[in-house]
Amino acid sequence: MAESVVHNVALPFVGTFMPKKEFTLEALGNAFPPHYKDISNTNLPAELLPKYTTIEYTLNRAAQVPPIFLYVVDTCLEDDDLKALKDSLVVSLSLLPPHALVGLITFGTMAQVHELGYSECPKSYVFRGTKEYSSKQIQEMLGLGAQTLRAQTQRPGQPGVTQNPGAARFLLPVQQCEFTLTSILEQLQRDPWPVANDKRPQRCTGVAMSVAIGLMETTFPAAGARIMLFCGGPATEGPGMVVGNELKEPIRSHHDIEKDNVKYYKKATKFYDALAKRSSANSHIVDIFAGCLDQVGLLEMKSMVNSTGGYMILSDSFTTSIFKQSFQRVFNKDAQGNLQMGFNATLDVQTTREMRVCGLIGHAISGNKKSASVAETEIGIANTSAWKMCGITPKTTVAVYFEVVSQHGQPLQHNNRGLIQFVTHYQHSSGQFRLRVTTVARNFADGGNPQIAQSFDQEAAAVLMARIAIFKAEIDDGPDVLRWLDRMLIRLCQKFADYHVNNSLIMIQPTLMSYGFDTSPQPVLLDSVSIKPDELLVDRFPVPRYIVCDQHGSQARFLLSKLNPSTTHVSGGMYGTPQGETLI
Repeated sequence: MAESVVHNVALPFVGTFMPKKEFTLEALGNAFPPHYKDISNTNLPAELLPKYTTIEYTLNRAAQVPPIFLYVVDTCLEDDDLKALKDSLVVSLSLLPPHALVGLITFGTMAQVHELGYSECPKSYVFRGTKEYSSKQIQEMLGLGAQTLRAQTQRPGQPGVTQNPGAARFLLPVQQCEFTLTSILEQLQRDPWPVANDKRPQRCTGVAMSVAIGLMETTFPAAGARIMLFCGGPATEGPGMVVGNELKEPIRSHHDIEKDNVKYYKKATKFYDALAKRSSANSHIVDIFAGCLDQVGLLEMKSMVNSTGGYMILSDSFTTSIFKQSFQRVFNKDAQGNLQMGFNATLDVQTTREMRVCGLIGHAISGNKKSASVAETEIGIANTSAWKMCGITPKTTVAVYFEVVSQHGQPLQHNNRGLIQFVTHYQHSSGQFRLRVTTVARNFADGGNPQIAQSFDQEAAAVLMARIAIFKAEIDDGPDVLRWLDRMLIRLCQKFADYHVNNSLIMIQPTLMSYGFDTSPQPVLLDSVSIKPDELLVDRFPVPRYIVCDQHGSQARFLLSKLNPSTTHVSGGMYGTPQGETLI
């Protein structure tokens, strides 16, 4: 992507592609920015400079509600895990903007909604873990009925807050409730219900998430918010349970799912899918942080994250650095001190008449926008040219698929260009709404033109095809997906591949970095000969997970298991090469 620029203006126009490929400007009644008065052939605005394919506008409209963070905390944890989790949550309060709203729900055998606005003593509303509550029941039990009128207050210098007056009992600005919330977290104890040696803790994850989503959709519908679930095990009671509390009953496996021998899977998946629809409809992001050696039911709960653009981080324990560091990075800030996250985003795709959009694959839901840009071919989330994304970050990526169509059977002119425009509207963490517009132009060429192969981006194609394969694997049978993938790979190689005799000697493998005392870091072979007494080998596991592999230590097995055992206890240094670590 080319360099982007930011304009702090009210948009004076809206651009639309017309059938004759003319770009028209529709006046909105706003004046152009003052610096536009000096426009000339030698002094063009950024929108007309070829190197600026992306322009981001800061709109004059501010969000009525600041970012909201609702913590949903599992208390069925071991003491060490619970203490580490509480410490991380307390630290996170200092990373939030002072005006951000924050709330707390804890759950074990019961789910408790903590009333932060009551400062006399800790006060909470308790929900039974075995009962499924409707949204209306949750409103009534929390005293947030529909008869309560909405009020609006404005804080100088901060986004206004439009809310149900009862919301201030449960969701307060960090600067106002930090002491109260810190005290509640520090005094938080392990779930008091006894657990027999042959049983799992009674954990009502489904009820806790249902109450959290019910609270948010009642108090702040269609507002930028994150519901952050911290789970230390599988749900064992109530709606959304994925396994019984008897340890002799194992959680479902891949074989059980293939054989349809699953007692809770379908019902739990249906329950969490319904929660995902409610959350995404109100632009609320759901994050899941799991700290457990065993499964916690992510397969059933994944729709809540996939539909809302949240984070899903699985670690062995809340005491591990992978959780602590990953959780803190959620609150990373930019140079201006704003959180690197956006809320309540929409992506609108516009094309010229020669192109149609087939669909999108990514953490989004359909915007149900029918336009002339929609293709008949369906890929991913299709039959629309607009999508809704509850949460975005600077690293957010989605795959958008297009097809080229001819008008009335006439061939395309090779000198013409197809234009695509991506229009993203979102709420910045600073409280301002922003409009990001990316416009790209691509030349049309005949199918046999050699320039196509020269311009082909194989890495982008691999990612796009992988996303389609994964999307198909979710809804189609495995053998059908494999056959489709084989056909596409054959077509790809026939069209773009070059063949060389020496290609068989090249193997694609992960990069293993070697750090020595007298040399700079360099990549080495993923082989046992690379292990030297005076060098460190550092590998990066899927999500930043670093394992300290001391030589001859127990953790060394993680590194040795990845290496090619070319040196064993019966081999010496061959052909004058230095002897590496012996693998047996």
